[in-house]
Amino acid sequence: MDLTIEKQPIGMKQEFKTELQEYAIDNESVLPDYSADMSRILKCQCRPQIKTKQILSDKLQIEGTIYVWVLYVDEKGEIGVYTQTLPLYHELSIPEKTKFADVYAKTDYCNCHMISPRKMEFHGAVSLKIVLSRWQEVSVVCSVSGEGAQTLDGEEPFTSLLTIHEQTLSVNDEIQITSGGIRNILRSEATVLHAEYKGVGGKAIIKADLQITALYQNTDGKIETLREQLPITQMIDLNHADDLTDCFASFRVISLELRPRTGLDGECKTVMVAAEVGVYVKAEKTFSTPVVLDAYSLYHGVELRRLEEPISRLVQTIDQTTMCKGTCELGRDVQRIVDLWCEPLTHRTEWDGTQLTVNGQLQVMIVANDVEGAYFYGEKTMEYTFSQPISGVKGNVVAEPLVSICNSSFVLVDSSTAEVRVELQVSAQAYDLTTPYVLCDLVPDPSAEVPKPLAPLVLYFATQGERLFDIAKRYNTTCTAIAAANDMKEQVLTEAKALLIPAV
Repeated sequence: MDLTIEKQPIGMKQEFKTELQEYAIDNESVLPDYSADMSRILKCQCRPQIKTKQILSDKLQIEGTIYVWVLYVDEKGEIGVYTQTLPLYHELSIPEKTKFADVYAKTDYCNCHMISPRKMEFHGAVSLKIVLSRWQEVSVVCSVSGEGAQTLDGEEPFTSLLTIHEQTLSVNDEIQITSGGIRNILRSEATVLHAEYKGVGGKAIIKADLQITALYQNTDGKIETLREQLPITQMIDLNHADDLTDCFASFRVISLELRPRTGLDGECKTVMVAAEVGVYVKAEKTFSTPVVLDAYSLYHGVELRRLEEPISRLVQTIDQTTMCKGTCELGRDVQRIVDLWCEPLTHRTEWDGTQLTVNGQLQVMIVANDVEGAYFYGEKTMEYTFSQPISGVKGNVVAEPLVSICNSSFVLVDSSTAEVRVELQVSAQAYDLTTPYVLCDLVPDPSAEVPKPLAPLVLYFATQGERLFDIAKRYNTTCTAIAAANDMKEQVLTEAKALLIPAV
């Protein structure tokens, strides 16, 4: 039996295992000589950042950094800050079929207490979520010919993965302070906003802004906030990409260093910025391809093998901002709020058949002065909801949203209550995940019995909605022969009728 079968390959990244690992933090630190003695600790944070991950045969090596930040009140009642960088290294045995490893790090808890006015102790834990994936290529049958092959043809849209590229970008710049000078930087953070990306001529062109936010103490002792956006532009080579390629880029800030620089006049009015930004670029191509939904041979038995793997189709790229509002009870009367910042905690996605909803939580952190001028720290958890309508979906929508903090602001409603507004950026690719009813292969089946015509012409009473192909397959004839014998053009019967079924 000599069937001619044409197939279309579809490349996919298929997750097959998720590992959860815990990384302990235990450390003692001493304040540098230029820092005043601690009186009490306001807040301690540990931020893990993954810098590199490398697959070596059956091993995954993960390297990164844990940034420790301590905000405290010194012996004079003023705010002081201590920072430290701890190495993060983890090695994991993995199956040799692993092609990709996505690593997500988050702080489970971080405690810090004073041993003495100049010495502190840290205890905490970082969770590593490691998602292992392999390269999976499936094929669908596009056409079958020869040996009396009869096919029911259709068309299906698919999204095929072309390549994944990861690299680290360095951002080095300087920021001018327009008024006053800088005595000390108390807190700094960075996030990537307003990302634009597209595939052109085998390359991904990326444009984004690195938003820098810093809390600093000026030369007069006043605490102020600095916010600046630095442009990022990069061109990345992508194998097999062209102008029709769908690109998606995500960013994470690996490291950030802000260093005040003293000018010739003796004042610090310039901040040197050195940052590392990790870029993850995924190139895909969405296309519609002819597929064979059903088939048989007039002369031989065949076994039909249908696609069993779910196939994803990109239906929408989401890049939206949403506002989260809430009220924070400060627990005491305040003179002023010195600093307010937020961090995203957990989120989950839900699909109800018409829209994708992201429900999550934010941690709101506040440093304020009470009525006597003393510094204190407070925090609150806020919830947010983001919904995006999505149409044209056949199966289930899956997405892995990235949630970033664009901006946060507050208004004191009364002496002990603040109204908080947080602008969030939600980025995601939404995929329609379904297993289409298509063939992935046809193989000879000598045991299958080919129906023999009972007579040169059979009368069949068809019902409304029956397909001509199903009738032809049942009687081992062709759609063309039935259509010619009954002078009909439709492939699906619009009404019940008697049909003449000729043998071939």
